[in-house]
Amino acid sequence: MKKSKEAIQGIDNVTFFRMLKHEKEMDAQLIPHQTSQDFTLSRDSDTTTTKDGTISTTGGLETELETEFVDAISRASDEMQTAVLNAEEVELWRVNVRRRNAEGKCFGWYMRGTVSEDGSSNDADDASTRDVTFSITGKPKRGWVTLPESIKEEIDYGFRGLAAITDEDNTGDGVAYIDDEAGAGTLTANE
Repeated sequence: MKKSKEAIQGIDNVTFFRMLKHEKEMDAQLIPHQTSQDFTLSRDSDTTTTKDGTISTTGGLETELETEFVDAISRASDEMQTAVLNAEEVELWRVNVRRRNAEGKCFGWYMRGTVSEDGSSNDADDASTRDVTFSITGKPKRGWVTLPESIKEEIDYGFRGLAAITDEDNTGDGVAYIDDEAGAGTLTANE
């Protein structure tokens, strides 16, 4: 397997959210219009000086996920406020949409916790933003997730043709350009 030293770009890490009570009813939701994400794993450590030297002890794992986004009317946005008001447990996924395994699944972290803080900034000359902090219960898990087509389109829309979108053809009879097609095509006579 080729080892990559390519830098991870912040734009590729996105946060998905779901109330734990909805785990059997609905897919996780992309938090809309994310502008930043901070993911912190930490352990407190303490040292005790003895006559033989210093002894170090390590505390329990503390995990925090913070995301800032331009506020929008969305289920995820509303449910984060509900979660903090009612102290309800939530599920979170921190997904890198470009880091893929051999099956094409995206690398991600899965975690459960609570919303510990939900603040908003509402300046007159700017869009309203929210800064939400999640306190994570237990140890977050690493793995690989499938990114559904609907989510891919939320992150970055795909090419569409000119025809109407139907249940059978959501491309509008269009075909996306691929790099291998560079220089392809021919000019036709004017009709």
